[in-house]
Amino acid sequence: KRQAHVHLGIALLESDLLEEAEPHLLRGTQAEGLERALAYLYLGKLYAQTGHIPKAVEAWKTYLEMDPNSPNAERIRALLVQLGYPPK
Repeated sequence: KRQAHVHLGIALLESDLLEEAEPHLLRGTQAEGLERALAYLYLGKLYAQTGHIPKAVEAWKTYLEMDPNSPNAERIRALLVQLGYPPK
């Protein structure tokens, strides 16, 4: 199941296993609903941690489109502004 990939990817990311986390989070972007949004949230975090800011911005903007009222949305919007990529 793709949902499992989302959660495995998050666990790997939180364990600083960034290289291992990316393919699972990418597969998670094919999941349904909020699980899919979560994959984009954490993919953004992974890309930010590895210095791929444009990819992080793209992932976070997708996340905000999918789940604009989530508890994390304000923090992500503020982060995008700080990075110089304010959301529309």
